[in-house]
Amino acid sequence: RSHTIVVVGSKWNSLAELQDHSKRKSNLVEYYSVLQIAKHVRRSLQRGLQKDFKVRVVGHSVGAAIGLLVGMLLFEKGVHVSNVIGFGMPRVLSNEQVEQFSTTNFPVLQVDLFADPVSRLFPGFQRTGSRLVLLNGAHYCWLEAPKDTEIEPELPASEIDEDSLSQHEMVKYKASIEEKIGLSVAVQYHLRTHYL
Repeated sequence: RSHTIVVVGSKWNSLAELQDHSKRKSNLVEYYSVLQIAKHVRRSLQRGLQKDFKVRVVGHSVGAAIGLLVGMLLFEKGVHVSNVIGFGMPRVLSNEQVEQFSTTNFPVLQVDLFADPVSRLFPGFQRTGSRLVLLNGAHYCWLEAPKDTEIEPELPASEIDEDSLSQHEMVKYKASIEEKIGLSVAVQYHLRTHYL
């Protein structure tokens, strides 16, 4: 028996708005109040969670990042979190928070379309967990514990264009996953560029 919490949403409506935010604020994670929103969501949800149920958290975009923190906050309150899955989740964790995640007993899965730039946003922050990198066609990369060489470099919002940001839509993730069902081909990470 389980509860599933779904957190979706971004804090911008267009590329121009995202780039404007990044010009005005050096720390978008703080500007977007990601941790404060996660604390509010945890407080709001915890009262309604049944004690003997497991909790699964799923999210997209900044919602995935908030969901990741909600999972950690629920875990700290003694809730059994079975896993957290984030689609196109930007980097929002401090080094301290990454260390906290190493003490949890629930898996975190980052699902990224390789062409989606949002998972590389917010320089100076990190992500945690295993990665499923969705490539073209039936191809994908699975990284149980990504090494530094298997993590794409940070990307400032000023370097994103409309075409790449369009890859961040959940419908693109759904289409890529549907392509892979029944036809999947695992690719070693260092060979990924051959399948883009």
